[in-house]
Amino acid sequence: SGFSDITALVYFGALDCGACQSFKADGMKQVTKSASNHRYRFVKRDISSLHNLGKQGAFGSYDSMFRAAVKKSGQLAVPTFAVVKDGKVQSAIAGNWPYAITKAKAAVAKN
Repeated sequence: SGFSDITALVYFGALDCGACQSFKADGMKQVTKSASNHRYRFVKRDISSLHNLGKQGAFGSYDSMFRAAVKKSGQLAVPTFAVVKDGKVQSAIAGNWPYAITKAKAAVAKN
């Protein structure tokens, strides 16, 4: 995933996760608008089932990024939002998408 020169907010979720579905219904538009207005990329990655969450490789090419986010947040949970800058996970927020937007905007501002 080519994130070396941009800031991104990466969403990790599962298709059978109630909180993830709630985010998609209530928060996704706001995150997408914020990303556009504040010059960061928003990336969405879902796995098919919560049962696969702990499995190595569950998020494919984004798996190592998800693992780094879990380490940063201290929680193996979805939804998880990773703020990625210069190719590295700067911060990770489990569940709280409004706070994730704040962190992503702050990361962009540090350029």
